[in-house]
Amino acid sequence: MSLAYQPLGAADDCPERPFTHPDHIRADVSHLRAIAASLRRYLAGPRPAPGRRPEVAHQTDAAGRPGRLVVCDEAALGTASALGVVGFFGQKRADAVAGRLDRVDEELLEEFLQHPYILAYCSQEL
Repeated sequence: MSLAYQPLGAADDCPERPFTHPDHIRADVSHLRAIAASLRRYLAGPRPAPGRRPEVAHQTDAAGRPGRLVVCDEAALGTASALGVVGFFGQKRADAVAGRLDRVDEELLEEFLQHPYILAYCSQEL
């Protein structure tokens, strides 16, 4: 099944994609806030010596689920008066090839450094 681009309003959903239902908004916002809090704690705590960029930290949340923080521009994160956030929620396909995903993921991390307005990338398994 192929779905065309479909803009959704705050009260809309796409029945073919149940995760778009507005009932998910409260939990989604809660997850995003938890990730933001994790990033704030990480930035405020002891950090490794400057090295490879982007800086990548692997963490586990209170429920034991793995997460990752990728810091591309710590200085801008600390001095910005307002930041925009983009949240993506998805599911890994059962037939995904782990080695291929890892290579694409590494390329993605390097690509972030080419875009000065990407300050951090955070992911959390749900």
